[in-house]
Amino acid sequence: MGRNIDHIFAVMVLISMLLFQFISVIALSSPQILLREENVDKADVTVDDARKKIFEAYVAVVDAEASRGNVTDLVNRLNEAIELIRLAENTSDSEEASVLIEQAINIADGVLSEVGEVKEEGLALRRFHLFLSVFSISLLIVSGVLVYFYGPKVFWSLWVRIKGNWRVKSSGSRRPKKGWLVDEEVFAVVLAILVVICVFAISQMFYAGRVVEPFSQLAVLGPDKKLGGYPSEVRVGERFKLYMYVGNYMGRVMYYIVYIKLGNRSVPLNLTYPAPVIARFERILMHNESWIFPIYLVMNETGINYRIIFELWIYNETIASEQFHQRTCQLWLNVTE
Repeated sequence: MGRNIDHIFAVMVLISMLLFQFISVIALSSPQILLREENVDKADVTVDDARKKIFEAYVAVVDAEASRGNVTDLVNRLNEAIELIRLAENTSDSEEASVLIEQAINIADGVLSEVGEVKEEGLALRRFHLFLSVFSISLLIVSGVLVYFYGPKVFWSLWVRIKGNWRVKSSGSRRPKKGWLVDEEVFAVVLAILVVICVFAISQMFYAGRVVEPFSQLAVLGPDKKLGGYPSEVRVGERFKLYMYVGNYMGRVMYYIVYIKLGNRSVPLNLTYPAPVIARFERILMHNESWIFPIYLVMNETGINYRIIFELWIYNETIASEQFHQRTCQLWLNVTE
């Protein structure tokens, strides 16, 4: 009986050792398996994935700005990520492009991790401003009531204290008129003025930061960054320079995209032009901020009345898609040998 127990015990110990070895092998090999899967995921990341991540971060920034958060630094960092994507699209080195895309995604992830704190700071600041406004208005109302009900009493108390030792001589039998300083109508006027001030302060509090007529600007500038001086004729293969101007007066942060298309006079310019896109530029702008950037174009074929179209698009976070922003410019060119 005792020998059978010893055999059973030995078998259990052996099985335990085998299980331990099996678990150890799995534990040592699993990090390598996970690492290989992670490398595959990073290799498969594309420019579109990075741009989607930036769009996601932009939506969070819009929400934080609506809560009165200071998103200037976050916007600057997202613009850095956008610039990295542009560099990745223009490089022919696939490894360098992958590194740039990963850097852009890391920046967008960093913005997403910090935007919640910025939103909370904005909400706290909004609550403080609301408290300060309510306190100021309440103080004005209380001051008006005190002036109306206790103004004459205080005035006469000061009058007696200052001029109580004076002697008054009567100049006649006619009863003197009541002075305007102690007239109840005067105190009523003062109270009315305070009420008007309160109403004005409340309206300013509710309409602060709102833009009555929001709009965006798009313009094509000549080689000297001025309106005019545009080339009307270029040679095949000749590189010429223009500037684009985009202005944000929408009262909020905006994600702008400028598409450049090449067409001709056969298709009418009606809303967005149905032609292939030859260049894309994008940037996030704060309210009352402008963006001027150079563009370099080269025409590869001769022709008359080439039409270069510049369209302004935005990323609409409501529909989670790019949307034409109803702003278009065009430039006519003749291309010779």
